[in-house]
Amino acid sequence: EAAREARAGEVASVPTLLSLRRTVLRVPADDEEDDSSAEAEGPPLGRLQEDAAHAVATLASQRLAAGGEKLGEALLGELLGEVPLDWTLCADAVSEALSPLLAEPRPPGGFAELFRKAAGAGADARPVAEAIARRELKALSVAQGEMAADILSGL
Repeated sequence: EAAREARAGEVASVPTLLSLRRTVLRVPADDEEDDSSAEAEGPPLGRLQEDAAHAVATLASQRLAAGGEKLGEALLGELLGEVPLDWTLCADAVSEALSPLLAEPRPPGGFAELFRKAAGAGADARPVAEAIARRELKALSVAQGEMAADILSGL
């Protein structure tokens, strides 16, 4: 619905783009069941689906790089864990956009899951992982022994 509300020439918001990507990926693309695929012209549906999902991820990267997106924990978790973003394009902007989230009061280890996802997103997402790690290290001074060890081992 939100995608329909975007005006021509406007880039949709990141949540709208991610919703579109999820929709594209839900489309059944089982080319093996289609006996006419050998006769059909063009690439198989599965390939088109991958290309469309990649194109939407590229748009999301560009939108993030432009700035102005509010990143909540759920949105950031999805971006880090499921969407193949072009981190060379958007990592610095995402790190900046994280500031309000990272300023929220959380107990030590409160951002550990996001850090693990950021670390797993690849070397190009390093600025995001570093921003989260700096926040976790600040909380380390009030962490109890075992929690401090968990935070340090996670970093």
